[in-house]
Amino acid sequence: RKKSTYTFSRVTNHLSEGPWLRTPEACVALGISRDTLQVRKREGLFQAGRDYIRTGRHAKSPCLWNIQSARAQMALWAAPTAVEE
Repeated sequence: RKKSTYTFSRVTNHLSEGPWLRTPEACVALGISRDTLQVRKREGLFQAGRDYIRTGRHAKSPCLWNIQSARAQMALWAAPTAVEE
């Protein structure tokens, strides 16, 4: 199966450089599950327009992910800490 990479150009918005991948390919490239990706997006750790874009106007429209930008954001995440009981 051929791997797709998308390039976008908009007059009013500048999108980050680098490859933009669909969610399943982005999960593989980032080494995280789809659920983790979606949870982190809901938590606000990924920013629309910089780390991902929607391909349509609806909330359920598929996303394309900028892998370079998403990796940079993931590098800022703190490591989990143990909780003592």
